[in-house]
Amino acid sequence: MYEQYVRKSRNNFSESILSPTLTSEDWPFPLSKEEFIDTISKRKSFRLFNVKERQLTIEQLGELATHATQCIKHFNLQHILNVCFIDQANLLSAKERSVYVRLQQGWKKSCKLMSDLNIEETLYLQKEMHQASGVFYFEWDVNLIREFDRLIDYRFMLAISALLGHQLSLKASELKLLGTVFAGLTLIEYLEEIQQSREMNHLPLFAFAIQ
Repeated sequence: MYEQYVRKSRNNFSESILSPTLTSEDWPFPLSKEEFIDTISKRKSFRLFNVKERQLTIEQLGELATHATQCIKHFNLQHILNVCFIDQANLLSAKERSVYVRLQQGWKKSCKLMSDLNIEETLYLQKEMHQASGVFYFEWDVNLIREFDRLIDYRFMLAISALLGHQLSLKASELKLLGTVFAGLTLIEYLEEIQQSREMNHLPLFAFAIQ
């Protein structure tokens, strides 16, 4: 599965500058094991989120984040790629709805989200995602990718982000949680609300919303 993603992100005339950091050996999720196949067979995309029926616990949030960061570390991309979480159910802080970055020692608050109703309806193109317990997204530090303007590297970033979203969906199924992979954040809202700058310093790609 992973090798297919990588092949599709390349063409016959170019190779991503990111590709030497990756290997398909010792993939951290047990692809060949029966329980993994069983997990895939049970996985269902879910997007009918309801604020009154939120399921995610802080313990489950930690397990999901750990799995995603382990995948990134396996790829040796931890210096340019972060797992971020928009805490819509106030799991990490009862006082405010915030955005967090997952670090080795735990969560670091990136910013507090405004309470403006327009933000709550436009941060994602799909409005129902605003009702989920929270949304994971994958944030690339484009300042550390010297040739970011090359299309092939953007394709590669998309492929890896999509793969991480798929991995989170499988891990959520293992935890008996509902959720869906989707395109991600609205870029203008992300730059103004989360990055708080119009300059392209970081790029969020793909996301996983969870009930």
